[in-house]
Amino acid sequence: MLITDYVVHRAAQSYADTYGSSALDKARERVLFFQKNGDSIGADMWIRVIIALKDLANAGRTRRG
Repeated sequence: MLITDYVVHRAAQSYADTYGSSALDKARERVLFFQKNGDSIGADMWIRVIIALKDLANAGRTRRG
């Protein structure tokens, strides 16, 4: 199943809204969980979410100053 960039960014935004400054750490935990359980597709999805979270953080810094 193809997961679009839109869905990844929505997931990242939701995670950021829910976990705030802990969102990256929580997403990293998800990557480790899926890797431990042999689910490389799930781990890859969460790696994409981490990248999107970093993009959101960078965009926020750009807007502020």
